[in-house]
Amino acid sequence: MADDLIVSALRKAIERDTEFRLVAVGETPEDAGLFPDRKGPAKKAIQACREGDKPLLLVREEPGKGKTPNEFARVTDKGLTTLAAQTPLTQFPELIAAAAPLLRTRLIRTCLRSLGRRAGELDPWNHRRLVQACLKAAQSQFDSIETRLQELLTEEQVLGDAINEFLKTTRTRIEKQKERLTGELDSISKAATALISGTEATAAEQPKRPRLPEWRRVPATDAEIDFQKNQSEELIFAWQDATSPETQSALERALFNVGVERLNAPGDIVAFDGGSQHTDDDVAEGDPVEVVLPGWQLVNPRGTSLLARAKVIKTIRPVTHKHIAESPTAVPDDDKAPKTPAAARIDGKPDTPPPAVEPASSSAPTSDAEGGVVPGSHQR
Repeated sequence: MADDLIVSALRKAIERDTEFRLVAVGETPEDAGLFPDRKGPAKKAIQACREGDKPLLLVREEPGKGKTPNEFARVTDKGLTTLAAQTPLTQFPELIAAAAPLLRTRLIRTCLRSLGRRAGELDPWNHRRLVQACLKAAQSQFDSIETRLQELLTEEQVLGDAINEFLKTTRTRIEKQKERLTGELDSISKAATALISGTEATAAEQPKRPRLPEWRRVPATDAEIDFQKNQSEELIFAWQDATSPETQSALERALFNVGVERLNAPGDIVAFDGGSQHTDDDVAEGDPVEVVLPGWQLVNPRGTSLLARAKVIKTIRPVTHKHIAESPTAVPDDDKAPKTPAAARIDGKPDTPPPAVEPASSSAPTSDAEGGVVPGSHQR
């Protein structure tokens, strides 16, 4: 009785490429199992299918609602060999036809091996006819696999073409958006320059940096000073977002014109000042540090406001006291030190602009003299 239950379970197991429940739990097809229950002969058959180094069924367990786990099983190569050995040779064609597509190739191979070992059970004519039937089934299976592979290749080609078209469209859209943003930044730069400087030099006498020849442009009222500070912050934001060197250069000229000065330069060795510098290294106040990105400050009639702290790192070069530059927050009073137009107008002595400044890509927000938060990073 147990052997009959085993053969019946193996016959049922080859009907699906997926797993079966080991034991039925209901009447629906999803609840059907390879064995009707776990009692008597069925219990012995289940044990025989799961025992040994090469079991007939590979069983997987999942937690169930009660104490008994849910068990799912699929047939193994040993199970196919046992099924072929327990099936009459004349029933091989029906057995192969009942197998699921993914199991059919393995079952055909198993049946052909069994035909070779059990050749004496049939006369030569019937044996040959049965072998030809198995070979025909194998050829049909190979043709089906080849057709499916061709379909998969076609689907892959269609999917690849769709992906390439999507990437091409996305790349085009990104390029157009980049051009639009670059144009907007150029427009902002030109508008800021035109707002501050009303003079137009000839092509031969075009200065590298625009100046403010009219003293009446110096901010005097609180509203004008606040506008100058806000304008400076917006220009710093635009400069940080700019990717084109030409755009950055134009914005640097605009920054210079509204009175924004640079604090130190990359490579300078200065004493660390937490109020005007920030670093990720472990340094103490007054320790020598190296400037990586300069800071920015605004000079106007209200005083000097720090807009962006300089980024510094702990210096690894040996330094002496004479190598340490002036504190970045100090305002140079040397007559030869370059001043922004705003600073020059406050002193009453216009001067030439300084050389192009280095970009400051990341600085922490800092509070200025009035307590407002000034831009030091891309977070607005």
